[in-house]
Amino acid sequence: MIRSLLRSDTPPLAADPTQGLPIEVPANKDVGLMLYRNPKTAQKVVDFYTNLSGSAEIANIIIKVSNKLNVPLSLAFALAWKESRFSPGAVNFNGDSVDRGLYQLNSLSFPSLKSQEFYDPLVNAERGLGYLSSCLKTGGNEIVGLAMYNAGMSRVVADGTPRITLDYISTILKYQDAVITEFQASVLQKADVLQVMKSAQQAG
Repeated sequence: MIRSLLRSDTPPLAADPTQGLPIEVPANKDVGLMLYRNPKTAQKVVDFYTNLSGSAEIANIIIKVSNKLNVPLSLAFALAWKESRFSPGAVNFNGDSVDRGLYQLNSLSFPSLKSQEFYDPLVNAERGLGYLSSCLKTGGNEIVGLAMYNAGMSRVVADGTPRITLDYISTILKYQDAVITEFQASVLQKADVLQVMKSAQQAG
């Protein structure tokens, strides 16, 4: 279990024990994909999200799909937590439709998927995060993107965001912030990670 996941104290600086100089990391900055793409620190990212989700399989699937689509890891995991608590077998009946799987794909929104495919975590993550990526690009930011993911693009464009969706967004963003806080407090304190961060900042 990730310790103190709901902490609100996000450290603005991570001390670099290799040089004695601070590495500047904005409080809301998700550097997960950058570290995952570096062979020296990739496993630390995987370990963190495995601990968060409780499953190495689920963590690796979400990370790999997020990496392919360039979706921030903290957002991808926060959405999966909200939708299914990381359970690929989650199901919710809505009267005329069914939400299923890791990202609670709706049967009416994804009519081409076979029943068993909704419960395949890889297929579900590819479709769910693919749709999220499209919503983020269309909406222009995470708040509008999440509104479109939950309520539908056409509904948000035509009628705005329903109140229940605003609550949904708030829950996800709060969890995302907690994940980023914990990631910075635990993963970014390791000397090899700090060295990678420092090299990236110097290169940038």
